[in-house]
Amino acid sequence: MVERLLAKSIPPETLEEHTGNCLHVWNSVRMAYPFLPETVGNKHFFSHLFYVLAFHDIGKAATGFQNQLHNNEPWRYRHEILSAAFILEHLQLSETNKQAIALAVITHHKNVNEVREQYSTTAPIEKQHYFQKLQELEPNFSQMEAFIEFIDPMAKAYNITLPEIVLNRNVTEWPDPVNKVVKNYYWDTVDGENEPNSSIYGMLLRGFTIACDHLASFGKDEIRPGLKAIEEAYPGFVWYPFQTLCLATSGHAQLIAPTGSGKTEAAVLWAGRQQDAGRRIFYVLPFTASINAMYNRLRHHFGNEDVGILHGKAHYFIYRQLINKKYTPDYAQKLAGDALNLSHKMYHPLKVLTPHQLLRAFFQPKGWESQIAEMTGGIFVFDEIHAYDPRTTALILGMVEQLMKWGGKFLFLSATFPDFLKTLIEETISDLQQIQLDITHPQEQKFVQQPRHQIQLLSGELIEHYKEMLEDLENQKRVLVVCNTVQRAQDVYTALQENFHGESMLFHSRFILQDRERKEQRIKHTQLLVATQTVEVSLDIDFDVLYTEPAPIDALVQRFGRVNRAGKKGVVPVKIATAPSEKDHYIYSQDFVKNTLNLFQNGIELNQQDVEQMVNTVYSQGYTGEDNQVYENTRSEFARVISGMTPYFDSDAIRDFYALIKTVEVVPIHFESDYLQAIEEGRYLDAMRYITNISFGQKYRLEEMDRIGQRKTIKGDFYWSVDARYDTERGLQLDQSEIGNAFFD
Repeated sequence: MVERLLAKSIPPETLEEHTGNCLHVWNSVRMAYPFLPETVGNKHFFSHLFYVLAFHDIGKAATGFQNQLHNNEPWRYRHEILSAAFILEHLQLSETNKQAIALAVITHHKNVNEVREQYSTTAPIEKQHYFQKLQELEPNFSQMEAFIEFIDPMAKAYNITLPEIVLNRNVTEWPDPVNKVVKNYYWDTVDGENEPNSSIYGMLLRGFTIACDHLASFGKDEIRPGLKAIEEAYPGFVWYPFQTLCLATSGHAQLIAPTGSGKTEAAVLWAGRQQDAGRRIFYVLPFTASINAMYNRLRHHFGNEDVGILHGKAHYFIYRQLINKKYTPDYAQKLAGDALNLSHKMYHPLKVLTPHQLLRAFFQPKGWESQIAEMTGGIFVFDEIHAYDPRTTALILGMVEQLMKWGGKFLFLSATFPDFLKTLIEETISDLQQIQLDITHPQEQKFVQQPRHQIQLLSGELIEHYKEMLEDLENQKRVLVVCNTVQRAQDVYTALQENFHGESMLFHSRFILQDRERKEQRIKHTQLLVATQTVEVSLDIDFDVLYTEPAPIDALVQRFGRVNRAGKKGVVPVKIATAPSEKDHYIYSQDFVKNTLNLFQNGIELNQQDVEQMVNTVYSQGYTGEDNQVYENTRSEFARVISGMTPYFDSDAIRDFYALIKTVEVVPIHFESDYLQAIEEGRYLDAMRYITNISFGQKYRLEEMDRIGQRKTIKGDFYWSVDARYDTERGLQLDQSEIGNAFFD
């Protein structure tokens, strides 16, 4: 017998302390998600979740588990199985409700298959082993009774009816939960007013169990409540009519507004209107740079505690921000890990993230139900929705269709919204409200009707016009040059660098993280910026003149938005080359590019109304040919994935999700020794500074030339090393070998 039952050993935490914290989290969930009983079709949902959390760890009273915590002696069994047995024996509820609660308890660390395969009680020796472990509770029965007495007043304080529990000290009479609720689980149902375990009821019962347990274990005893009144976060702002309309709009909506008009603030106002008790807000953007910028922007208004960030490099991004604030590397690494951990948990009321961070849950990775739980009834802002390819658009709309059934609300916004995309969204959401700028209001009329850009067509390829770019630079103009491929951006930058010695920068996706970070900090102060599509979305930069390679109208409009952003410079030139580069057909449909160029005439001035008409002309047919097939096939395939979602299971379908990520992280061979040294010294986030990304196609071509290989660190982790020249100004140059003479284009 031990003096006190521990739930955790580092730091020591008693069973009462941990369970009390879990129930505090449960209460904050109940406050933020009052609609859940209606969503799952069970008015007793919160009572069931209370019972799960109250007794999910009571099996830790086993002497073997306590010895493991007190004396570091391995136990090699699962406390959840004993907890589930306690529930089946002692909760005075209907048999089906008890089984539902026990199933959530027995799977809160391992899924059904893992419990079934590793802790089977089918064979006599397995059954005997189970009862031996169950008997380990007997020496600590008095502590268990004290724990039950601890739970009773908590239930009363939360207005939960706790059935009287009289501990049965004959454990041989306790049921076998592995046999009773796990062995044959696939489509078991809970009778009466309950939905089947395999439905949203089961997903959310397990999901919120995991979420509450993990958050309490992390040291938090509540999820953050909803955001403060949105208007209060923007003191002194004078809202435009379309922004006020967003604040007044309840339900799904679509917003078209030009760059620089305040779309972000409008989106946040809309989200605040939907939040009521504390629904979680997900602000979705397509690119890492724009997510980082939006995260900082929203933190400025709402604070660190209320805003989280999720994308593939978020850990490094947070770490570097802390380093820049003069934290020591070790402390910054710990704080960054804690911050990312919280962003993955159900804590922040507002998260900025990529769509893939949401989509991942539908492919059922480990603990996926907790993410579904967080998203249930969520508020989703899809900013720059036009920016996705047909496959990703299909996945997003398939996800939206399902989340809408679980109470989600959605806002789609962009500066360019072709009718065909509106139609696809409206086919998914029938009651979509249109929010448009009011042309009777002087400022909004200015946004819509006042031209900001004048089209100037350049014959030939963009690189042929570098002398004109130099003339603008000599006249002290800030010049933005946008290319469609990294290699062409590198070539143009080199040509300009030979003759221009002012503040200049090349910006694209193939810089290692430490160089990309440095460039993002300098980007607002450079006179010459040569970039790829990385500057198109949500970067708050403002140049005087644009030179760009030809692209479809929606991509060009995003590039236009990076010059004369606020419309305070009158009408500025946007100069478009009429001839594509050799590799442009890999990036854009040349039909859309040609249709776009056919609409332009030298000297015409564009306003928002012109842009909307041109977008609809270029995309009048919507997705065609292969794009349409990809869209339709993806919607069908994803619908099958969703229909196969079964709670309490993880799925191999997660491999299909990772196949959607079409880039590979690589370490340029120039930095390989630095990378490995950082790993060896345990400086994992410092090691990340040497990583960049290439596409799958580029990886395959490098493999054919023996210029990329998978290697293992001293810690046993795999990484890709690439033999390609690298320098801090031009980035990774795949056409040149760092250690040999190989070339490829």
